[in-house]
Amino acid sequence: MTGGFLVSVELLRVQTFLFAVPRLAAMVGANVLIGEELRLRLPQLAKACGATLPAPIIYSPRLGCSDPLDALAVPDELQDAPSRLLGDGILARDGGHFRAVFIDADKAENFRRRAQTRLLTRLPGLRFEIRSGPIDQDETVPLIDVRERSILEIPQIQVCEESGNGAARVFEERRLATESGEQLQRVAISTGVRLRGAAYSRFREGKSRDLIGLLQPGLPLQGPGHTLKTTATLGALAG
Repeated sequence: MTGGFLVSVELLRVQTFLFAVPRLAAMVGANVLIGEELRLRLPQLAKACGATLPAPIIYSPRLGCSDPLDALAVPDELQDAPSRLLGDGILARDGGHFRAVFIDADKAENFRRRAQTRLLTRLPGLRFEIRSGPIDQDETVPLIDVRERSILEIPQIQVCEESGNGAARVFEERRLATESGEQLQRVAISTGVRLRGAAYSRFREGKSRDLIGLLQPGLPLQGPGHTLKTTATLGALAG
């Protein structure tokens, strides 16, 4: 492969991110957040920034693929169609990896910066690396080290009561069991915990765009002959 610039995104310590909050709902929400960013949002951002294959690269859009999502009639951009993604300059978008090709350095750098900002905003607490460089020379551009300030540096900010890590940014009303019965209490949570909760709600409503969320409508979990009810089982486990 010659010409063009490759931007690579690597998500690090994904399991630590998934299990940061010890509640099933938060774990599902964290998985939804990662899946939606890799499979949908980053590809959309890459195409908006001009991702495309350099002219010398030839590919065949007629290559077949066995996509388990086809039967579910999901939107084209969410289907596993490697040849179509390749035509849009997207080389990978799953398994914690994202690769996109751009024809010039400016477009690659624009995407790198915007992707970095997006990941810091949408996946707070998740470590990642972004590398950018010319494909033909296999060189890389060092990632600017951008991390959230340690909570120890800002002791005036309350620690998230849900995960025990990170600064609490918002308050959420929760029904908590106490010795005198169930009571409504305000819990200080971090942005990451709030995003997990919102993502889990989308998953429960069938609106998430991660791989598991897309497969969920095709699973025989409800109807005659099936005793497993999502609202009665997963909800009870998730809390």
